[in-house]
Amino acid sequence: MPKHQRHTRLHHYLLGPPDRAAPHQGRDSLEEIHLLPPAQSFLTSLLSDPTPRRAGLLFGQFSGSILKLHQAAPGHRGLVIDPASPLHLDPRYALGWADAVASLAPDLEWVGLWLVHGHRTLPDRLGSEEYLVAAYEKGLVDDDSVLIIAGWQDGRLSAEALQLAVEGIVRFEVAMVGIEK
Repeated sequence: MPKHQRHTRLHHYLLGPPDRAAPHQGRDSLEEIHLLPPAQSFLTSLLSDPTPRRAGLLFGQFSGSILKLHQAAPGHRGLVIDPASPLHLDPRYALGWADAVASLAPDLEWVGLWLVHGHRTLPDRLGSEEYLVAAYEKGLVDDDSVLIIAGWQDGRLSAEALQLAVEGIVRFEVAMVGIEK
């Protein structure tokens, strides 16, 4: 990596020891998640696509107890590698996105994973939790990141967020910021 580029949190996470995942130290406990228009547009476009399920990267920033999700990006080139399990990232492709985001918006950092469910609706509670556990077991999310599952609800983009914490699985409602209801 050239000297002028910094190692992002995703670099630390995917490239492994000695730093493994650099936590978001000193931040408040997460209470709210806001999905901003660029990420909303990306996820909405995927919900209009016939591909069954997809997953990818989330970039955002913490502001006190609020996580603001600015960008959603693909996890790999092309269609889903394994339609039975969309939870897959191509590490080189993901790091390329991390480099691009870091150069254009240095205040944004990798904050988790998004998933578009195959039925275009949000899965039931158990299904959501199974996706989170699978993503955690595959090393795609950690204790300091979230899984956002997006779908249609009443004809509008809707999303839920899940995080694996010491006390178990924590669920968050995702606020669509910047669009009128």
